[in-house]
Order: sequence, then structure tokens, then C-alpha cells
Amino acid sequence: PQEPPLDLGKKRLLVLQRHTELYRAGNWRDWHDDIFAVICSALAEVFVNHTVVAIKSDDENFENCLECLIWQFSHADIIVGAHGAGLTNMIFMPPGSVVVETVGVWDGRMLPVCGYTGVLCAANGHHHFIYYYDWESRNRILTHPHLDVLQPTKLAKES
Repeated sequence: PQEPPLDLGKKRLLVLQRHTELYRAGNWRDWHDDIFAVICSALAEVFVNHTVVAIKSDDENFENCLECLIWQFSHADIIVGAHGAGLTNMIFMPPGSVVVETVGVWDGRMLPVCGYTGVLCAANGHHHFIYYYDWESRNRILTHPHLDVLQPTKLAKES
């Protein structure tokens, strides 16, 4: 994993990349490496009091080391990631943490009461934010490296 030097004075922000065996441009939950780098860079610029840590779902260090994964989440204040199972690792985060779930297609799985992410956040004492972008009408926004996909400025002011 990308393991920056541990600065106990800084908060930690994890950015989760859901990665399949073959990048599928038609899947809004797969963040291509180029856009993932842009997202991480933008968050690092805005969240200057945080150490931004990129976590890729296909990273063998995390696949083979549950302790490493738990350690990362238990020391994180904020996680940002696409809707999916990777966000369930929030159960290891301290209460009061922030979970930002990006959603490109809206359906019942994302609703605060019906979807599991909001319920898990509530049960664990986390703040849950959903960032919705219209995948179909925004011209496949996550494959375009020059668009501000997360608009993190507002969230940075709140943390």
C-alpha cells in the first residue's frame, strides 16, 4: 500500500478505489487509475490537515493482510469511495468519522434509510454523505481527468 510516514498530528483520509480485473468504462463504480489519481490529488490539496491514503481493492497487501486493512480504517477520520462493499470497512473507524459515498446511478440501495451504508454509519456513529452525479448525462464523468468529480471544498470546511 501507499504508506506515508505516520504523522500522529494529522488526520487521515482514505480514498477507496474499486478495481475489477478489467476496467469497465460502463461501470460507474470502477474508478480508472487516471481519475483515481486526480481524486486523490484534489483531496490532498483541499484537506491540507489530512494525510491522504489511496487504497486500491486489488492491492495484494490488503487482500493478504486483514490487520493492515483494519489498521488503516481504524486510524482514518474520513473515507471517500464509490457505493459498494468496500465502504463496509467503516465499522473499524472511530465514532464521529465521515463516510462519503459516491453514487453515479440512483436507486433504493443508496437511500439513507433503505441502503446499508447509511444504516451502518448510523449504527457506528459516523456522518454519512452521499455525493450523487448523474453518470448517464455527465458523459461518463469518472473517465474524464479534468472534471472536479467530488467538489471537496465544502466538506473540507466542515471537517
